[in-house]
Amino acid sequence: MFTEIDRGLPSVLERLVRDPGRWILVIEQGEGGRYLQFLALKGGTLVAEVSSNQFLSGDDEWTADDAARLVSFGWQQPEKAAGAPNYYRVSPKPSGVGAAAQLAITTLQDVFGMRPEDVLGVKLYESQSESTAA
Repeated sequence: MFTEIDRGLPSVLERLVRDPGRWILVIEQGEGGRYLQFLALKGGTLVAEVSSNQFLSGDDEWTADDAARLVSFGWQQPEKAAGAPNYYRVSPKPSGVGAAAQLAITTLQDVFGMRPEDVLGVKLYESQSESTAA
């Protein structure tokens, strides 16, 4: 449930950035392709992404208002040419994890439209790739 993610996300992200591995945490909303993901890199950098319309279709696409809200919250616009097809935010130090978690929760509530009783899918992967692209 969304309330469990709200409560537990900061501590999970703290654990991932402190672990010596390279982790990908994906939070999915339903079957439509909307997701929020975190890439925890060696050294403590945390890259957060929200799916862009490149990966969405129909009713799941973000409206112009949704896109504007994402940017106003602090997400960087997708930059396909730079290898960043999604909205993203980089926290270069582990100390930025709390702000990244709060941004994710705000985004899930105010853009994804999640309510406390809603169910989300959560997946965790360990990656061997050295690329910053998830």
